[in-house]
Amino acid sequence: MNKRKVLIVLVFTILCSINLWGCSKGQNNKLENKSEAKDAKIKSLKMLSNDAMQNGCSIESGYYTISSSEDEEGNTVQNLMYVDYKTKKQIYLCDKSECNHNTDRCISYIETKYFGRQNSLICDGKYLYLISSEYNNDGSISTSIFYGEEGLTPISEPTSVYRMNLDGSNRILLSEFESGELLGEKILTDGEYIYCISMKNTQAKIDDNTSYTKGDEYKLIKISNESGEKQDVTEWDSSWNILGCYKDKIIINKLEFDHELTVEEKMDQAKYTQACKNAKESIVSYDINTQKFEKLFENEMSDSHQYIMHKKMYFIINIMEIKLCPLI
Repeated sequence: MNKRKVLIVLVFTILCSINLWGCSKGQNNKLENKSEAKDAKIKSLKMLSNDAMQNGCSIESGYYTISSSEDEEGNTVQNLMYVDYKTKKQIYLCDKSECNHNTDRCISYIETKYFGRQNSLICDGKYLYLISSEYNNDGSISTSIFYGEEGLTPISEPTSVYRMNLDGSNRILLSEFESGELLGEKILTDGEYIYCISMKNTQAKIDDNTSYTKGDEYKLIKISNESGEKQDVTEWDSSWNILGCYKDKIIINKLEFDHELTVEEKMDQAKYTQACKNAKESIVSYDINTQKFEKLFENEMSDSHQYIMHKKMYFIINIMEIKLCPLI
């Protein structure tokens, strides 16, 4: 067993110890109970999605997923499905007994215009959401292919957030974004709003046929789960990564360069690697109530670091050591 595997095993051992320690002391500490009562007034955050193309999410009684199949004519069909934990059966999220589930007359059907996109399925316990966005291609290089005098221009659908009841009924378009505006894969909620990162991709031309995709206008936004109203929360940066949340704070891994990188530095692998070596990374919290950032820890940039959050602790892991750091 190599050193990294040993460290991962050790982390899980520590996590179990934390849980046991918390259970043994929880109810007897009156001061802690008073603190918790005070914190009850503060909105608490919950992670709903951590990954791109989160094709499934769960509730206590079952699991929702996006399924792809072929109809009788060989066409690809995508549907919302539900797996019931009790019956151990997967069914279409549709209330019609005689439905082929292959047209928009079925409430489980996903329109073909959303195929080939970043489609995420999330649930906050009250509603189920289907979020469809173009992929964030920040940092990618693309080549245009021309046939004769005209090129191929793909039709881009706007980013859309659909909301429905847990049984799939009453699906509505909750919110729609401007053309070219995308959503990141990390999604949180406080029970009233959905929080996520929005950005826009712009093209920087390299030559007649080649362009570089640059991410612009990164910001943390929130969307009302009732009205769909969008509000800007704070400016963001493409190098910031959401690790998780604790109470009313978003925990962020920030990569901080010693200067603003040019497009050339981002495109050139050697130059970008050198810029990363001179950078620092830090763990930062963002309080959604006070709207303030607080630096918790700073570290030299290293590809060998891994960050794991567990309740009110986060772990910094590299080949040689594990650092355990409290969030409060």
